[in-house]
Amino acid sequence: MRLFTYRGWRVRKYYQKIKVITYSIMLLPFLLANAYYTYISYQEILKTPLPYLIKLSITLLFPAFILLGLHHLCYQKFLFFKRLNTLRILANFLIENRYYLSKTVKRDGKAIEKITLPKVFVKQTNYHLLISFILEGNKFQDRFINLGSTLEVMFNGDFKNKTFDERFIQYDISINRINSRIDISDVTIDNHSLKLMADVFWDYIAEPHLLIGGGTGGGKTVVLMSIVWALAKVGFIDLCDPKNADLAGLKDVPVFHGRVFSTKEEIIQCLKDNVTFMENRYQAIQNHPNYKIGKSFSDYGMKPKFIVIDEWAALMAKIDSDYRLQAQVTEYLTQLVLEGRQSGVFIIFAMQRPDGEYIKTALRDNFMKRLSVGHLEDTGYTMMFGDANRNKEFKN
Repeated sequence: MRLFTYRGWRVRKYYQKIKVITYSIMLLPFLLANAYYTYISYQEILKTPLPYLIKLSITLLFPAFILLGLHHLCYQKFLFFKRLNTLRILANFLIENRYYLSKTVKRDGKAIEKITLPKVFVKQTNYHLLISFILEGNKFQDRFINLGSTLEVMFNGDFKNKTFDERFIQYDISINRINSRIDISDVTIDNHSLKLMADVFWDYIAEPHLLIGGGTGGGKTVVLMSIVWALAKVGFIDLCDPKNADLAGLKDVPVFHGRVFSTKEEIIQCLKDNVTFMENRYQAIQNHPNYKIGKSFSDYGMKPKFIVIDEWAALMAKIDSDYRLQAQVTEYLTQLVLEGRQSGVFIIFAMQRPDGEYIKTALRDNFMKRLSVGHLEDTGYTMMFGDANRNKEFKN
């Protein structure tokens, strides 16, 4: 058991004035220099004050204006100052919402309110913000455990999760989401973890199956192409494009020769073949001389296989009137989603919205990693992320 857990910088009342404090510190050398010059030139200044006033305006007022811009730039660019600004925002939040303890003390015969802020700590990187609030049955406890949506609006971020850690509740907020976007060439994979943004990764073993949602023109195809480009370096990929559009154009690329499917017959056969592939892998794993319960496909030197399907709804629309084919497709998909992880077979779906009309909600719940790109309506977000995130402030 650890004796001490570092939670970051504590929010204190004086952080309300931190911008004034840091600006004053920056200006202090110029103030001291002018004070020293005034001290050693006191007699001369009394005789000719006008030249001194001119020098003062040059050596103090001009730097003051320059430092004003530099001060603003520091708070925009440097992590140290960004942390100070986060502390300032939280100090204001606690005081404005009366999240503090107060008592009246007498000083010089006057009654003064002395306030004490509860223990709130901040840890911040360029892309993550961890905020810890003390619980311990204090009078703010009920409100402290429901601040997720408030904090993500306050910091223009994305509330990811909250965890209870000993006496504290900790909120994890992703920030700086625009700057965390990366180029296609930076979408890399390392130790079965695919880098999607500077701070967002998909570990396909820990989080099997990927669901991508987004409206027309939202960027699904670009994201999908980026993912395919990276995954092709580490495993096998089957591409299913029932619309016969962007993914179908990869059929002439040597690495995808014989692995691009467009017609409903081809796609259904692809799913069937992958079920067989998965079952054969299970047999190979169980017959392996070093077989051990709990090991995954990678422990036996096997590469992952990804089945990428762009617009699953388009396929289901093509077989809408054929209930036999619908049952077949659903059966194959169910087997792959529920059983594929251990054998290294993973599904990647891209849909405008994952409607229960086209994919069973029980199957949708087994897509452990989910991305939304572009804009979705409220119902689309609910389909993607469930009722637990109904009150979340989604941002594009």
